[in-house]
Amino acid sequence: MEDLLERQENEITVLKSIYANDFADLRKEQQQTTKVNVNKTPTVNHGNSNLVRITLYPQKSQSQDNRDLYVQIDLKVKITPNYPNELPKLTLENEKGLSTEQIRKLHKELTALANNLLGREMIFELCQHVEDYLYQNNKPPAKSFYEQRLESKANFEKEELDHELFDEDKQCDENIVNRTKMRFKFAKFLNSKS
Repeated sequence: MEDLLERQENEITVLKSIYANDFADLRKEQQQTTKVNVNKTPTVNHGNSNLVRITLYPQKSQSQDNRDLYVQIDLKVKITPNYPNELPKLTLENEKGLSTEQIRKLHKELTALANNLLGREMIFELCQHVEDYLYQNNKPPAKSFYEQRLESKANFEKEELDHELFDEDKQCDENIVNRTKMRFKFAKFLNSKS
């Protein structure tokens, strides 16, 4: 049976191959920021966690192309030494197109899913859940206040114009009815004289 470290390394390797340029192994950054002791040798903390970041987008569909991507988020996973027998630390960051409330909801869902998957390698399934969530919430950004005001003003002007045209049509109809009544009265008057 594989030991935990080997399972973790295998999972990281698989994630790198799946997510390619959207995968960042942050262990290198951790190693570069490790303090140097008096003898100029790096101090090694054998209890260090693995840290990875995966940039995620809405789940791909055949009808979707890059023009329709309004949301994205980074899933940062701190893999503890006892993972997968204990939960990884999950952080969502660098979000685009999502509200704070949506991010809270997504984090809550991820935590519940991770609890259900405890004891198994789970990062790929967590990523798939995020991609599905992004797909469901892939909506164009809300318009700015200025854009909303312009649209409201344009709608108001269109309604005013429609009302004016309606009033003009109504006036024309009334004129036609009045002329017809006058002609009818005139014709009746002429008939009564003959």
